[in-house]
Amino acid sequence: MRVHSRLGLGLWCLAIAGSATLLRAQSPSLGAADSFAVLGGSSVNSTGSTVVTGNLGVSPGNTISGSPTVKIGATYRNDSVARQAQRDATSAYNDLAARTCTTTLTTGPGGLTLAAGVYCFSSTAQLTGTLILDAANDPNAVWIFRIDSTFTTASNSSVRVINGGYENNIFWQIGDSITLGSETAFLGNVFAHKDITLHSGANVSGRLLAQGAVSLDGNNVSLCCAQITVFPETLPNGMVCTLYSKTTFTATGGIAPYSFSAPSSDLPPGLTLTDGILSGTPATKGTFPVTVTATDAHGCSGSRLYVIEIDCPPIDPPIALPPAKACVDYNCRQIAPICAIGTRVFSVLSGALPAGLTLSPDGMLCGTPTTPGDYSFTITDSASGCPRRYSLQVVCNVTISPETLPSRTECVFGCQTLTASCGTAPYTFTGTPPAGMTLSADGMLCGAPRVTGSNTFTVTATDAKGCTGSRTYTVVVNPQPPPVMSNGVACALFNEPITSSCGTPPSSCIVVGALPPGLALTACVISGTPTEAGSFSFTVKVTNSQGSTSSQPYTIVITCPKITIDPPVLPPASTCQQFRVKLTPSCAIGTTLFSVTSGALPPGVSVSDDGLLSGTPSAAGNYAWTVTFLDSVSRCTGSVPYTLAVTAGLTITPPCPPGASPGVPYNEVLTASGGAAPYTFVLNGPLPPGLIFMQTTPTTGTISGTPTTPGCFPITITVTDANGCSTSSTCSICIAAGGPTLTGWGIVVLSILLMGVAWLMISKGAFHD
Repeated sequence: MRVHSRLGLGLWCLAIAGSATLLRAQSPSLGAADSFAVLGGSSVNSTGSTVVTGNLGVSPGNTISGSPTVKIGATYRNDSVARQAQRDATSAYNDLAARTCTTTLTTGPGGLTLAAGVYCFSSTAQLTGTLILDAANDPNAVWIFRIDSTFTTASNSSVRVINGGYENNIFWQIGDSITLGSETAFLGNVFAHKDITLHSGANVSGRLLAQGAVSLDGNNVSLCCAQITVFPETLPNGMVCTLYSKTTFTATGGIAPYSFSAPSSDLPPGLTLTDGILSGTPATKGTFPVTVTATDAHGCSGSRLYVIEIDCPPIDPPIALPPAKACVDYNCRQIAPICAIGTRVFSVLSGALPAGLTLSPDGMLCGTPTTPGDYSFTITDSASGCPRRYSLQVVCNVTISPETLPSRTECVFGCQTLTASCGTAPYTFTGTPPAGMTLSADGMLCGAPRVTGSNTFTVTATDAKGCTGSRTYTVVVNPQPPPVMSNGVACALFNEPITSSCGTPPSSCIVVGALPPGLALTACVISGTPTEAGSFSFTVKVTNSQGSTSSQPYTIVITCPKITIDPPVLPPASTCQQFRVKLTPSCAIGTTLFSVTSGALPPGVSVSDDGLLSGTPSAAGNYAWTVTFLDSVSRCTGSVPYTLAVTAGLTITPPCPPGASPGVPYNEVLTASGGAAPYTFVLNGPLPPGLIFMQTTPTTGTISGTPTTPGCFPITITVTDANGCSTSSTCSICIAAGGPTLTGWGIVVLSILLMGVAWLMISKGAFHD
């Protein structure tokens, strides 16, 4: 058979020799070589940090170089133990070489999965990948590899056993030398006719038995162990919070004593494995796969997979919690865990807590239950995973609301709704409220109370299950406040009846104190015309129809009216004539005082304190002023604005004589009117030469003659009547030579022009001495 060593994939092709059915191979006897992890024939050479778990020896040579670390074993140099071990290893080598091949391999085994059997190579072989050995769940499966020449492994190649196989049942019979490449993970017992060489990082679980030299370089060689079986075959199940049936583990197939271990994370919480004994109290329900490993004195191990079922304790009967009272704080009760192990988060699994109660994650049942009844619910905690049933009775505690009632007013109707809680609806209310009020079955307290003071009564509420609760109330009934008395106005009629409690008419009334001036109490009616403004407080003692007497305080505010003054319009006036008007206010209390508060009266006219407007106007014109009235008692005021046109009393017609011409006869009659005849005329100023003035009648005066000289002559004419009243008119009579005759304003204009010319001539020097 020829090996194709150049194939990089390193596949072993199979050539089946013999029948198609493979016979189970048997393990050879190792004898004294069984305890050796490394046994060399000529020498053992070690470099780097090499660890050997098991015996290390050499025979017939005597050389062990380097400093390999030997664990769970000793070092033997060509002594009786090493020699016997070499002899037994040679016998085993020969046994393997004589085995009948069940399968012939033509290339390296990398990438294959091989069942148990004897696999033969007639020449060189190389492992370049991963060789998988499948025991098919047969703990006695044996693999034997016969290689007639050299055997090498590539770097990072490996041998794995699956489905219950053991590396102690793998045998490599090498007809020449074997070399394991760096980082090779190798399994089985190696029997080499010549040398065994391990490169850096190559590790072996098994034995290295060479008739030549063994060379090591920073490797780990662990003794290939015999099959160790862990007992018992099964473990009992358990129950949360119940002491677990203590179980002791034993083992066979290895070298006593044994130690037992299992991953703590795999054990059910609450159980521990100590000194080979599984014990404790399970804290959490569930299915727990647990692998228990037994390790013998040489460090060899065997394991068994167990499945432990932890069940929950029964949830019936339920645990009774302390009873609660509706509407009363439950004071936070701690729900006890099934087992006080681990961190727990509590939650309600089924059922419902009483309304008003809550369960916190740390298991505190808190709150104020609101509804009576019998409750059942299931609580679980995250640590155990087990439910636990609880029962809680909430007893009734019928409570009536509100706690207090507001005060009421005598004879004033109103309603208050009473409600009940902490029981089972509907509720029925009973009780005897104060006189004038009623209580309905549904809790409506209505009416107009008639008894003043503190009224105490008890209300009872009965729920649908007959549970009762009561509350005692005190209602303060305040006397009905007296009616608000109407305000009055001075000088205006006032009429106000007195009423008694609850609107019934009184039988008699007596005033205590003083009513506003002008008012009187007659037959329980205050009436009259107030004569003074202000605020007046007094008390009326009222006796009602039942003979009960009460005092009612009152305050009447008498305000000032809007005062008007007559007459609103004054009659006309003229100078030199007596003016007299009496001013009268619409409401005058006490002494009156009139004054002018704005504007001005005509000269010669005044107003007295009592409102007499009188005098003789001395100047014509239009006048405006305001008269204000103030009374001395209430200080009430009123104002009226007045306007008055004062006309002239005496007049001269014409007011100015007309002009004339030289040599033309002139005669002008001046007539006085108004005032009281007879009149006296006086003319001041030079008349034009040729003219004279004389009073011709008691009412007239005449200017007559023939003017001789041109010019304008200023004069003043004054008329005085029989009462001494006078009026004057100042103007000029102009005599114009050869021109038209000027009168009136023509003479005035001409005079002004002539005066201007004269002034201009003087300023220019036209007139000089």
